[in-house]
Amino acid sequence: MTTEQTKALIDDLYATLGRGDRNHLMEILSEDVVWQMPASVPDGVLHGRERVVRELGTETVRRLFQKGTFRLKIHNIYADGDTAIVQTNAHAITKEDKVYDMEYAWIYSCRDGKITYIREYLDTKRSSDILGWGETR
Repeated sequence: MTTEQTKALIDDLYATLGRGDRNHLMEILSEDVVWQMPASVPDGVLHGRERVVRELGTETVRRLFQKGTFRLKIHNIYADGDTAIVQTNAHAITKEDKVYDMEYAWIYSCRDGKITYIREYLDTKRSSDILGWGETR
C-alpha cells in the first residue's frame, strides 16, 4: 500500500471507532488480523477479525470504564508505505472510580486496503496499578 492509502485507512479506522461502527470495522480489518498488546497485559494477543472487533469495538471500554467517560485523543499519525504509527491518549474513569489517563503508541501494518496487524504500547506498570491487573479478586 502507498503511504497515502495507509494514512487514509488509519484515518478511517479512528473515525469508525469514534462512530462505534462495528460493521465498518469488520470491513477494514483483515480476517486474520492480530492485535498484540504488551506481554504483561492479560490476554495480550488477540487473533482474528471477530475477536478484535469485539474488543476494539467497545467491549474493552465497557468492561473497564464507567459508561460515557472514555475519551480518545489522537496526537499524531505517521505513515510510511504500509505501516502507520499513531500516538494517542485515553482518558476515562474506571469501574472502581479511578482516573485512567494513559498515553499510547500504536503501530499498524496494512495490506490490500485492510489492517492486518496492530501493536499496542503503553505504560503497563501504571495501567496495572490503575486497573488492578495481578490483584487477587
